[in-house]
Amino acid sequence: MIFIISILIIIFFHEFGHLLIAKLCKCPVSIFSIGFGKSIYSKKIGETYYQITPWLLGGYIKLQDELTLNNNPNTFPNLKYRYKFFIGIAGCSINIIIGLIAWYYGIHLKNYNITYFGIISLWMGIINILPIPALDGGLIVYLPLFIKIFGQEKGLKIYRNIGKFFFVLIMILNILYLPYLIYLLSKGGL
Repeated sequence: MIFIISILIIIFFHEFGHLLIAKLCKCPVSIFSIGFGKSIYSKKIGETYYQITPWLLGGYIKLQDELTLNNNPNTFPNLKYRYKFFIGIAGCSINIIIGLIAWYYGIHLKNYNITYFGIISLWMGIINILPIPALDGGLIVYLPLFIKIFGQEKGLKIYRNIGKFFFVLIMILNILYLPYLIYLLSKGGL
């Protein structure tokens, strides 16, 4: 149970980091989601829908027109690279910072649960920063590279297609890992 609660808290703070920096950069955010799939709860506040979905092995924020060619200077494709970088790195940074703090205090307080939470948060931040399309590191590295090589319209299209492929691959790996995770949880291994 600690594992599941930790994952949900980590996902929330990760996506909140992206949301906060996007809003500071005046980049419109359409959706803030904990989980994937059809929403089981949704509330609109301002321009953003905040939702919870049943597939809780991740989360996302959807920036308005994030991978489409458009003329709005505040949408993600039209932002300066430094803003794209800050938005992309924000979630990973939050995970790493919270992870290091929790790990440190968990060890000093001799609290296994806090230490465990810190380790999970730290690893999720590090993994998400890897330069793999569909992860934050891939968005930071490949999207600007494809736009530079192929131009904005074709670069966005190529990244969108590659990102979809890797997203499906990551979801399949999560589904394949799920029985092992359930087994570990049933044995008290997490």
